[in-house]
Amino acid sequence: MTSRFLFTFPDLGFARFAWHRLLIIISALSLCACANISELSQFKKAAELAVFGNPDAPVERAYIDKLPYASIRAKMGPSGRVIMILGRYDGPDLHWISADYVALATRKGRIVKSAGLPETLANTIFVGPDPIITRGANQWDAPVPARRFVDIEPGAHYGITIASTIERIGVEEIEILGRRHQTILLRERAYAAHLDWSFENYFWLDMETGFVWKSIQHVTPSLPPIEIETLKPAG
Repeated sequence: MTSRFLFTFPDLGFARFAWHRLLIIISALSLCACANISELSQFKKAAELAVFGNPDAPVERAYIDKLPYASIRAKMGPSGRVIMILGRYDGPDLHWISADYVALATRKGRIVKSAGLPETLANTIFVGPDPIITRGANQWDAPVPARRFVDIEPGAHYGITIASTIERIGVEEIEILGRRHQTILLRERAYAAHLDWSFENYFWLDMETGFVWKSIQHVTPSLPPIEIETLKPAG
């Protein structure tokens, strides 16, 4: 199974014939059920902005600051880093799109859905609060357990239990597009017994606000982890 991810669509006429593909992705992320025409129009505009050169093309901070949308930079495995644009808010979830029809939904930095990849993370439901979301940056004196259910397609893997332990492993200064951030580095060790799938996620939380500036997350068993850096936070 191929692991191609986030290669930027090269044709600047993308919007003329890709809108039907974006509608499929929007539907896969459960957007269409509650999106009106105005919201879909805004999502389309964001998709047009997502057409951004080649993977790992130089990006200027000034360009990102001028974008009218929030943005992240993402990569999976050995592929290049590509800009993803915020397409829509869905309650606490932020829906990001790339120029090659990949979409991710994040909740306070946690990937909870995906679409457009060889495998799909269709849903994530936590048993109790997600510690990454609810705990402050200074509340990690001891490891914290977490438990969630995920749906993965294809394969009809519904309600798969993932048990994990999240712990602080250090303090780290990171740089994202010319800006430095003092962060707490967290490691999540997780295991899904039904799939015999074990993995580790990493989250870099702002030391003052707890905002997730960077993360490395696994979404399905057969895909490499996705690395995300926040370039321009959602307002």
